[in-house]
Amino acid sequence: MELRQLRHFVAVAEELHFTRAAAKVHVVQSTLSASISGLEAELGTALLVRNNRRVDLTTAGQALLPDAQHALAAAERARAAVDAVRGLLSGQLRIGDPGAGNRRPARAAGAVSPQLPANRDHAATRSH
Repeated sequence: MELRQLRHFVAVAEELHFTRAAAKVHVVQSTLSASISGLEAELGTALLVRNNRRVDLTTAGQALLPDAQHALAAAERARAAVDAVRGLLSGQLRIGDPGAGNRRPARAAGAVSPQLPANRDHAATRSH
């Protein structure tokens, strides 16, 4: 059982829709379906009831869901603990300048980003 499979299962269980769940975890639907099928094969039971336009959890799926959510949360806490020991910063940094006009706050973020090891690009937004 892999964290990836649990992440995929939880996404489908929460969305009750394969297409939305696939978008949520950033994979194509066929990858999501194969991942969950592999998990079901490993566990020896169906976790989901698949209909034409609807997905429901089986009794086994209902039993797995809370433990899968806890396992994923524990894995995230473990990663954060290791990152803290390594001195990595985490969280979000939002930069805004009400007087920026048409300039993008991304220029200001560019000066900071080399100092952030796990920097992710986020779309900058501004309010009028």
